[in-house]
Amino acid sequence: MIDSFDSTGQVRMARYSNVLPYVTATKDFGRENISLLFVKDITKAHHDWFAARPDVIAVPDDLDASPSATAVANIQAFLESHKVPSGWINTGRTYRQIIRVLHGLFGFLQRWIGVSPSSGERNPFNEGVTLSTTYADMPEGVRTRLRTCFDLSKVDYSELTGASTFREILYEFGKQHAARPIKVNGEVI
Repeated sequence: MIDSFDSTGQVRMARYSNVLPYVTATKDFGRENISLLFVKDITKAHHDWFAARPDVIAVPDDLDASPSATAVANIQAFLESHKVPSGWINTGRTYRQIIRVLHGLFGFLQRWIGVSPSSGERNPFNEGVTLSTTYADMPEGVRTRLRTCFDLSKVDYSELTGASTFREILYEFGKQHAARPIKVNGEVI
């Protein structure tokens, strides 16, 4: 997980994706300044270099391992600082499960860009929505785009209510999306 824009805020590519030859895929969180970065066959020296960056949360090769309590706290703090809901991450989940939910969360905001009619509306956070905003308090255009994103992605939102927060809505999308296999360069995560 890394920041995804340069200092001007104009480049939509994951930082470091042009630095290391191991980057195989990226998934950005809509217009937010964070991406999932998938690497393959990385050397220990490059992994250590990557992991030492302050804007990187590196995961182990064994995706079926669970994070420690310290790792959970670090991951949560990093994600929350980038407007990504993370209260669902705990030591009872594996890194694979975490990545799959995050992949869905990030995909939601990518879908959002696709259903937004103008550039100003391509980021719900620019429309006054926070992670704590309830569905009932969102502008009608935002609610319409939320439903469209769920419908196009064939994700059930029937249990969401007017009291559901954007945090809960994003997690629900990610959770349901996590049941689907993620293929990155022919490998299933």
